[in-house]
Amino acid sequence: EKRYSSGHAAAVAVDGSGNVVVTGTSYATNYTTDFYTAKYATADGALLYVACARPSSVVEVYEVATGKKLRSLPAGHTALSPVLSADGRTLYLCNRFDNEVAFLDTATGETKQRVKVPREPFALALTPDGKRLVVANHLHNGRADADHVSAVMSIVDVAGAKVEKNIVLPNGSGLLRGVAVSPDGKHAAVAHQISRYHLPTTQIERGWIGVIWMGFGAAA
Repeated sequence: EKRYSSGHAAAVAVDGSGNVVVTGTSYATNYTTDFYTAKYATADGALLYVACARPSSVVEVYEVATGKKLRSLPAGHTALSPVLSADGRTLYLCNRFDNEVAFLDTATGETKQRVKVPREPFALALTPDGKRLVVANHLHNGRADADHVSAVMSIVDVAGAKVEKNIVLPNGSGLLRGVAVSPDGKHAAVAHQISRYHLPTTQIERGWIGVIWMGFGAAA
């Protein structure tokens, strides 16, 4: 067990042998990276990809058996949520403050494609057939005084490297943080918050202003 005096855990990666890596945020002044997220490269957990989020992010590749860092791949602004293709050739990545999803070639380290999404992609999930990425955009993109204010989920066509559609979430939805796709690829679940911004504030205690919510919707 390791305890940190500053920061918080945000994600967990588990390999085929049950080894666990916990990643998250550190607020300590001696850290150069703001946020870490990790993904095992194969079912046997031979490699580990760690996205180190900062203005000029990197993805570090580790050999799990030895803990040795093999190389670093350049990424965009605040890289998050690495997701690997089934063949291991492409690493999908959220470049949060570039408002894009990047496709990295794992052999060369080069960015093959960049797909623009509405605002601050925070988490990714790949459908089981590998044809689509479900992207959780962290915040609403637009005016805050409209009748409907919510963040959206973007469905990205992997082969065409383009957004197929954006799924509008219930009014007040924002702060999207995680997404998962069902085994049949027909549904996606996203963790986010619903803010009752359109109601007058009558009570502040016990979280009446913000409501944490889990949403379900069609992924394709």
